[in-house]
Amino acid sequence: MNKIICFDIESCDGGSVGSLCSLGFVTAEAGEITDKQDLLVNPACGFNPMLLKGKHFKLQYPKSVYRASPGFKHYYERIKSLFATHTVVGFSVANDVKYLNDACMFYGLDFIDYDFFDIQTLLALHLDERRNYSLADAAARYGVEFTAHSSADDAEASYKVLHGILTDEGLSLGQFLEKYSVRCGTNRNGVIYPCRSPYPAVAIATDSKSAIARLNAEFLRDVKRQSGELNGKRFCFSEELELVPEFRSIISALYARGATYTGIVQECNCFVSASETGKRQTVAQIFKKNRITLDELKQILGEYPLLTFDDEQILLDEKARKQHDRITEYTAQKHGSTKKTNVKDK
Repeated sequence: MNKIICFDIESCDGGSVGSLCSLGFVTAEAGEITDKQDLLVNPACGFNPMLLKGKHFKLQYPKSVYRASPGFKHYYERIKSLFATHTVVGFSVANDVKYLNDACMFYGLDFIDYDFFDIQTLLALHLDERRNYSLADAAARYGVEFTAHSSADDAEASYKVLHGILTDEGLSLGQFLEKYSVRCGTNRNGVIYPCRSPYPAVAIATDSKSAIARLNAEFLRDVKRQSGELNGKRFCFSEELELVPEFRSIISALYARGATYTGIVQECNCFVSASETGKRQTVAQIFKKNRITLDELKQILGEYPLLTFDDEQILLDEKARKQHDRITEYTAQKHGSTKKTNVKDK
């Protein structure tokens, strides 16, 4: 890990496919910066006017400078070579990885496969704080001054933050990663898995309502109904019951006995409720659905196994699946389109 490349990407419109307009990077060896460059790109779409004149977020150069620059293909092999020969790092780097993937996808180029580490994650581990520092806040902690949203300056500031973290720890990057059991992020065929560590400061939240809803949805994608004594029964649950830890175990037990689940009250023939309040409860009353309590349902089910899950991995896999679906859909649409791409502003 002696040779490091720290990179940052800017988008001309906030993130659409083909919007990459600069890739800035610094390379470093033995703790010293050896090169700093800003690869300016003529993007394949129009500019968001707010990014050209915004007060709080502004691209570094006038639009004419980007339009006079080479297209992304001009830099592709060079970027690919740099990433293959260096340890790749960046600050809150997932979006930058996505922008680079999108540029490859837009131009029909092979995705650049590589591993990477996120300095934002490393900072959270170092400080033992469950907080996503911005680059500006992180740089301020280490007395680093830079021009925000200049890709090369952002990359340099990011590297200096990394250098500050390692100096504080008195460790090399490899030693730091080993100390905190950091697993590299990966980019394979355009699908991104983030940099991770088992330490609580960077653990993925799995207990929020939105996370639980995603976990339940992923489980329901794969659960299979078997034949049993509850054939023909379709159950719906009040909102709060879908948040209980054993919800997926209950659903599994229902499917094992021939029943199915629905999130639409009107479609069920048995509604399981925990209280007399809630939107679904009101709908169940209006449509005069047969209602039972959770305890009554458990009596019907009898004994059933309590399932365990790696919820962090499930959420990561769900996100990866959606990335893969997005790539597949975009590729299909692009191949099916007969229109020519116009990279100039209308």
